[in-house]
Amino acid sequence: MKKTLYYKLILGYILFALLGILFIEMAGSKMIEKKLIKQKASDLFDQAHFISSDYSLITQKNISDMSVLLTVDVMYIDYNNNIIYSSRRGDAKTNIKDFDITDFGNKTYITGDFYGHCPTDTLSVAMPIAKNYRTDGYIIINYPLSRLQPAKDNIMTQIYLIALALFGFSFVILIIVTFMVYNSMLFTHKLYFLRNTQVTYVIFMQV
Repeated sequence: MKKTLYYKLILGYILFALLGILFIEMAGSKMIEKKLIKQKASDLFDQAHFISSDYSLITQKNISDMSVLLTVDVMYIDYNNNIIYSSRRGDAKTNIKDFDITDFGNKTYITGDFYGHCPTDTLSVAMPIAKNYRTDGYIIINYPLSRLQPAKDNIMTQIYLIALALFGFSFVILIIVTFMVYNSMLFTHKLYFLRNTQVTYVIFMQV
């Protein structure tokens, strides 16, 4: 019975550890990725807002300089989705026919290949540019999602280390509880044995 209880406790602990790791890998990883994307999107949105705040800043030189400074792709798209200025060579006069500002919703950003324009998945933010009280175009900043991976890996490593420490502490508690249960069961068994022995002895003496 002792071995059966011991094996059940160990099996329960292993199952707990596996479920914990699975939860961290699936739910934790997604939560961290979303958090990093939101933080980066907020930073890029501020930069796009700075460029769009002054129409005179929207020149090929300024867009190229901003691209180098932020190490991102920056472009200016007119109202007809034509790329007027871009930090990428060969983009000029390219039309992104599927671009729709409503796709951004209230998040101010989207992820993907930016309507097939980028070779890899990117984080894209868009800032409307108003001229003469109407939308004249959009400042677009594309940031490769792969560059968020090192930060995500660093956070995940810290989480795994914390989880490992918690699993270690819980294992120590498991051992302590196991010995306490064993000692309690052993004491109860001895007490039961002694009582039965005494009863048997009394009955025998009476006979």
